[in-house]
Amino acid sequence: MFVPALVSRTPARLGRLGWMRVVLLFWLGLATACMQRSTSSVPPPPYGASGSGYEADYEDQMMMAESAPRGAPRAKRREMSVADASAASGGPAIERAPAPARKVHYAGYARVRVGSVEAATDQLTAKAAEWGGFVESVSGSVVTLRVPVDGFEASFQAVTELGELLDRSITARDVTEAFTAVDLRLATARRTRDRLVELLARSEDEQEKLALIKQIQRVSEEIDRLEGQLRTLDSLANMSRITVELVPRQAQAWRERGDGTAEMAWIRALSPFKPDLVSAGKRLDLSVPEGMVQLTPKRRFIAEGPDGARIWSGRLANEPAGDGAFWVDAIQARLGAEFSAAEVETVGGFTLLKLTDRGDSPYVWWIAIQPRGTSLDVVEIYFPTPAELERFEVAVRATLKAAGGGA
Repeated sequence: MFVPALVSRTPARLGRLGWMRVVLLFWLGLATACMQRSTSSVPPPPYGASGSGYEADYEDQMMMAESAPRGAPRAKRREMSVADASAASGGPAIERAPAPARKVHYAGYARVRVGSVEAATDQLTAKAAEWGGFVESVSGSVVTLRVPVDGFEASFQAVTELGELLDRSITARDVTEAFTAVDLRLATARRTRDRLVELLARSEDEQEKLALIKQIQRVSEEIDRLEGQLRTLDSLANMSRITVELVPRQAQAWRERGDGTAEMAWIRALSPFKPDLVSAGKRLDLSVPEGMVQLTPKRRFIAEGPDGARIWSGRLANEPAGDGAFWVDAIQARLGAEFSAAEVETVGGFTLLKLTDRGDSPYVWWIAIQPRGTSLDVVEIYFPTPAELERFEVAVRATLKAAGGGA
């Protein structure tokens, strides 16, 4: 390097200006060497017969795909800076890519008192077809409709006029970020599979072929899973959901049972059709059950399956202080009379209350409680039909065990 030689020829005594020149030349030389090293091209390592090269590459790509949406705002700022600088200098305008269309899942809930549950159910069935939608499920006195998003407002208004309106709510959850993240991971997985297929076609070693086939199968399974998630998110954005709880004319005395203390008020406000009460508490993260997609990746945790099964969670105040059995007993005493069956068991660290609705195809509502000092972890799961319970029970139990510290 030229700097030592330069220093060796420098007189022992230099003026202040001379030493400043030497230091400046040294740093300029060092910066030039670093730039040369940083711009050198380093080819990626070839895949080995064991497939270990693929493992690292695939995992790195998936991590990049998952993190990309979070970095999008920064990338957008860089894009805007370049475009603004170009415009300011009189250069050609840089076209910005149009923002993706937002995907929003609308869900409405209405509790309506009617003269006849059967007649109201028939009326809703006919209306769903008239609105271009369909009946997703009927569980006792609960009817769930799917209607096109463009007609959601008019359809929901008609539902609320079906009888005496007791309660109503509308939620709008933006699933654009979730859709973009899954779509990016799917594109990465497809490119990886294509590359593995090319490697397999060129390979002549039997052990290498077996390793590549194994990896292709694993990536194909991941592609199938991601494609299912995309279909679910797309369906939720295109077809809104309206859940109608039909209440017969007789008084619902069970809603008035129990003491009126403020600490117990949240129990009487619980509903399998409105997750906002619990999910509005402090965020409680869970692993998403296999087959479901997460709808709210930021402020709340709510995940949903393609046919209406969903899980949500939150952290509430443990007031009055009690263990899991205390709270499950309190919930059962206030809500259990409305259901045909109420069972209690322990799953991981959670005490789980399982409520089964009345009817030929009853919905099932799980409420899992785990105290943590002054906080109360609450997880609710709604299975709209027995078929959905069978479909997701194993995955949901695994999620509860993981969150509650169970084996």
